[in-house]
Amino acid sequence: MEKVVKDRIIEISKDILVAVIKKDNIKLKTLSNYTIHNASIFQDEDSIGIATLTYSLSKIIERYRFAQTKEFLNFHNDIITGLKTLRKELINNNLQSYKNTLKNLFNNIEKFDHKLSLYIQEVIVKAKIKKGSAMFEHGISLARVADLLGISRWDLMNYVGKTTVFDTIQVTNIRQRLNFTRKLFGI
Repeated sequence: MEKVVKDRIIEISKDILVAVIKKDNIKLKTLSNYTIHNASIFQDEDSIGIATLTYSLSKIIERYRFAQTKEFLNFHNDIITGLKTLRKELINNNLQSYKNTLKNLFNNIEKFDHKLSLYIQEVIVKAKIKKGSAMFEHGISLARVADLLGISRWDLMNYVGKTTVFDTIQVTNIRQRLNFTRKLFGI
């Protein structure tokens, strides 16, 4: 893991922990977007993993924010403990333990509620697709994004096709480009 990536994950992991403790799903979405920007720059799996984890947590907290069930409170405490461990392992440069802890956090999300396991899996897949779309907007090829996130190109293309990503690209006509080229070369 590159030092700059590690430092940014350490920095943002504290904010993620605070947002989870406060059950602030909006802050978690914002942090996920910030992290996906880093993933677009460095194209590393670690930033992508944190972005996906953060977005997944934001969706779960959005749905269960006011839940006081024993299951949710235990899940919430397990996630807090896991995030603390994740940060500590990264600070201590225990990269294998960090990766194991990240994997355990995803497993906790999937096991949160047997009734919701399909919903949670769907949240994780949708998080990857949404974050993949953001990476695509940053200029990373669709194929590369799909490979980095472990999602199908078809699912990603389907989502990107429904967004306004292509609407933001300014299209000029041939005449404008030709005039620009003539001016550039003094013709």
